[in-house]
Formats: sequence, C-alpha cells, structure tokens
Amino acid sequence: EDAKTKLAWEVKRTVAIESKGVKLTCDYKGVAEAKKDVDYEDRDWDGSQEREVEWKTSATTKEFKLQLTLGTQKISIQHNMGGDKGSGGYGQSYKAEGLFEVQNRSNWGLDTVHIHVLDRADPLVACAVGFILAYWMHPNRVEDVAKQRALNLLTERVSSW
Repeated sequence: EDAKTKLAWEVKRTVAIESKGVKLTCDYKGVAEAKKDVDYEDRDWDGSQEREVEWKTSATTKEFKLQLTLGTQKISIQHNMGGDKGSGGYGQSYKAEGLFEVQNRSNWGLDTVHIHVLDRADPLVACAVGFILAYWMHPNRVEDVAKQRALNLLTERVSSW
C-alpha cells in the first residue's frame, strides 16, 4: 500500500576559526518528503500478484540565511540562489564583502570551487571560509540529510504496520 510522510525541518550549522576571530553561521528551513510507491503487476500464472515498491524522497530549502563575522565586524554575503532560498545544484556563486568571490562549478561529479581572494583579505581566512561555504554548507548537503531522515521515519512507520 502507498504511504508517505512530510517533514518540516530547521538546521543551524556553525563553523569557527577561533584563532582568526571568524564565525560562519548558516540557518536553513525546509520541507522533506518520503513516499512508498507500490505498483501492482498483473497476476502471475499461479494467481499471485507481483508488486514493485519504489521509495522516493525529495527536500526543498525554503529559507537560507548566512551570517559571517570577522572579529566584531559583520560581513555581508551575497549569493545567486534566489532571495533567501536554497536552489538547485551546487553551481552557485558567493561574494563576501571585502573577503572573497567564490564560484562553485558543477561538472558531472568533477565539481570545482574557485576562490578569488580580494585585496587586503587574509588568504587563509578567505580560502577556508569560501570553500566551507560553497562546498560543505551548501543547502543541498542539508537537504540530503533531511531526505534520509524523512525516509527513515517512513520506513519505521510502515514496517510497524
């Protein structure tokens, strides 16, 4: 029998480079869904009915907020993910005022992160924060976890029937 579950989620991830006074916080809010899709096939020669079960998952980031502080200074970050939402694939760009410009180029599993360190920025800070932001803190990584949690919740519920 078909079954599904929908899960609202909220995640906060923080990374700090204490020796440099850097703190990056990403807040994510979204929805994940898992579905058990059962297709019944025609009856076999013995009268039994075959069935095919497919598990489907999806997750969407509805809200994505970034906060970067360097010492006591708040650094503005722009991205191209459509307002405050996460979006699509990993191929995104970010710009941290006075620190860096980052391009995450998605290329069929051979993704690259290009970081341009701006004048007067600490290269260690710019490269570390730029890479962490573009690669590890991308909304798709959080969505992957949310999809798995929704699927785990559904399989626990379905197996108890």
